[in-house]
Amino acid sequence: MNTVCRASDRAKAVVDKFLSTMIAIALVLLICGIVMNVTVIYMNDGYMPVAPEYSFTPSKKHKAADKNTKLVLLIDRIYIPRWNNPNKTTRWVARNINYPLTPAIASVGDLFIWAALLLIHLLATITILVYVPLKIVSRYHTSTRQ
Repeated sequence: MNTVCRASDRAKAVVDKFLSTMIAIALVLLICGIVMNVTVIYMNDGYMPVAPEYSFTPSKKHKAADKNTKLVLLIDRIYIPRWNNPNKTTRWVARNINYPLTPAIASVGDLFIWAALLLIHLLATITILVYVPLKIVSRYHTSTRQ
C-alpha cells in the first residue's frame, strides 16, 4: 500500500513540476506576443501595418505598410492558409485560439499568442486527464494511511 502511495506522490510531483513549467512558458509566450503587437501598433500611430504584397481592405485597426512603417519585421506579413475542411473539433480549437478559418495574414506576435493559447488548452487537458486522478489517488492513499 505504501509503495502505491509513494509512487503516486512521486508522479504527482513530476506532473506538478511539468505543469508549472509549461504554465510559465505559456505566460511568457502570451506576454511576448501581446507586447510585440502593442509595440508595433503604438509605433505606427495606432494601426497594425500589413505587408504591401498582400491586398486587403484597410480598416480601423489595419493599414498598408509604407516607407514610414516602423518595426517592419513585426507587422502582419505571415500568410496563414485556410484551415482545410475543418470539422466540429478543429473549429472549436480554432475559435478558442483565435485561428482564422479563412485565409489571413498574421504577425509574429499573433503566432506567439496562438502558441500560448494552444499550450494553455493542452495544459487544461493534461490537468483534467492526469493531474486530477493523481491527486485523487494521492488523497485516498493519504487518508487510508492514517
